[in-house]
Amino acid sequence: MESFQGAWRLGSYWILARIHDLQGRDSEMLGWLRKAFECEPRSHVSGLSHSYQFRALAIRGDIGAIELLRHVSVRMPILGRPNPFGAWVAMLCAVEGLAALDRFEDAAALRETTEEFLRHGAKFVLWCHSTRTAAGIAAACAQDWTGAEEHHQAAIHDADTAPVRILQPITRAWYAEMLAMQGDVARARVMLGEALSLYESIGMPGYARRASERLATL
Repeated sequence: MESFQGAWRLGSYWILARIHDLQGRDSEMLGWLRKAFECEPRSHVSGLSHSYQFRALAIRGDIGAIELLRHVSVRMPILGRPNPFGAWVAMLCAVEGLAALDRFEDAAALRETTEEFLRHGAKFVLWCHSTRTAAGIAAACAQDWTGAEEHHQAAIHDADTAPVRILQPITRAWYAEMLAMQGDVARARVMLGEALSLYESIGMPGYARRASERLATL
């Protein structure tokens, strides 16, 4: 694809960036995302590169990452209308990243959109996003604990039974955050401990380190 500069080589760039993200090689991840920015066409996937980078940097605590969501290519889905794939993925990335940056009201504002995506039947997106987890995060940010509990437990069940190994620890880590927000620290520690063990066994060192640091603060 690079030999004839095909625009859709960006799909491989996204996957390589995600692999480096999971393996904790941040500079390599950002390098592949920059290459994706350079060739991303104006199409149904517009904005994905910026959305991916926002999520990756936000979960690492980079407050400045919020500027990536303001890029002209990034669009959120419009309720009740057909939306391009890039908008749906931007929404999933935004919910996770905004919650990670403690922008709870902004994440809660996307709740209806997560629910609509679920009604379309989207459980998993690009093997690295759980729509159920996004819905659970948004519900928790809106302080609907019953709805959040239902979504997070369903997300864990889906990840375990599909199975989607990468999402098994990620769904547990976000469930732990919801429990911590509720004040249920004991259950949050158990769930985050499970996530940490899975991160370590799968080979996700950056995620494992952040989970360990978070566990120490609970």
